Amino acid sequence: MFSHLHWDHVGTPSDYPNSTYVVGPGAAKLINGERESATGSHNHFEDGMLDMQRTIELAPVGFPLTPPPLEEQTALSSQAQRLTGYFAQPWHRKGRFEAVLDIFGDGSLHVVSAPGHIDGHINLLCRLESGKHVYLAGDSCHDGRLLTGEKNVATWTDEAYPGVTCCIHQDKARAEKTLGVIRDTLRDPGELKEIEVVFAHDGAWEKRAQSEGRFFPGAL
Repeated sequence: MFSHLHWDHVGTPSDYPNSTYVVGPGAAKLINGERESATGSHNHFEDGMLDMQRTIELAPVGFPLTPPPLEEQTALSSQAQRLTGYFAQPWHRKGRFEAVLDIFGDGSLHVVSAPGHIDGHINLLCRLESGKHVYLAGDSCHDGRLLTGEKNVATWTDEAYPGVTCCIHQDKARAEKTLGVIRDTLRDPGELKEIEVVFAHDGAWEKRAQSEGRFFPGAL
């Protein structure tokens, strides 16, 4: 399951020819050319990076059920067809999160719609055996000071894109809203009781996690 399709989060999918992939709503259009990506060197996508016969694309939030991805263009492999059942369910609200999918139906793993960074950006809410929750925030946040509110999302100009205000997020306003929901949940977890937020580029967390054995084959 990819949080999104930026190169530093996808790796080399062709190294795993027997895997089925899951991407968020709208992600497929970034690699088949139907959707023009935002400005910036980080928004270039390799055509055909994913085998769509082995890729499940989640339905847009608000749709009642999750259909197979690009079903009018391609047929899913038998393995992917078997796995679609986990994702063929309505999006629903959980706490402050407007749209989640309860993958196994037991509350242990939720896919969370996290719009703003890029089309198809999703997060995971994981419940550990201890009852604690870990929120895998992907690129909803790139610096801990954004999560605490000490800093704001940056913008900049680039000579390659004259007249354009660049941002690491495709939709800055929606990204800030998503980050606000995560921040509020961290401050007041409510029914989640205890939650840890982990974003993909958190170097400080990475160092702690390595010393604590939290990377595979360790436990989150």
